[in-house]
Amino acid sequence: SIRTRFRRRSLVVHPDKVGEALRARAMDAFAKLEAAASAVEAMLQADAAAAELLATVDAAHDTGRLLADPALAAKLLGVEEGCTAKEAKKAVEKKFHGPLSRLQAVCQKDVDRALRTLEVAEEAACRGAALWAPAEADEAVRLTRALGCKDL
Repeated sequence: SIRTRFRRRSLVVHPDKVGEALRARAMDAFAKLEAAASAVEAMLQADAAAAELLATVDAAHDTGRLLADPALAAKLLGVEEGCTAKEAKKAVEKKFHGPLSRLQAVCQKDVDRALRTLEVAEEAACRGAALWAPAEADEAVRLTRALGCKDL
């Protein structure tokens, strides 16, 4: 599956498949794509379940709402919203530390980022009350107002 996706993406950015004007950018993009595919394959070979857990943490981080949404953080950690800090820390240690430690040798930076994300999730899950954040539909309006533009 990783190789299949790699092949599909590589056809888009392969230096031999683009024009001369885009060749330098395509070479950079292709190198990054190869490195990413190799990293994912190495993680899966080291421990597939831990790699999946790492992907789950990254997906929660990528929502950008982990700190503001205690329910999302509690769901990620497998605890009740508004739990104690001790319960949240124990859940992180039980669910994440063992599997992620098996990936340390393969992807140190990714594991470190996941552990920092889990610290944020611990804090949010313990807080229990959601911080105010604009609805996703209102984010564009907020940005245009910040730039001094009127609502369109």
